[in-house]
Amino acid sequence: MNQKIKVKKGTVEETLLLPLWGRAYETQKAHPRLIDEKAVEIISAI
Repeated sequence: MNQKIKVKKGTVEETLLLPLWGRAYETQKAHPRLIDEKAVEIISAI
């Protein structure tokens, strides 16, 4: 997934960015409580 994705402001998808970012952030910690590689992939694409 090398191309960047644009998220339109005011969309439902935009409201889901914070939990998605949180999942990606937690996955990248030294001792994560959850692992969500797909969240990391999506966040790196936007």
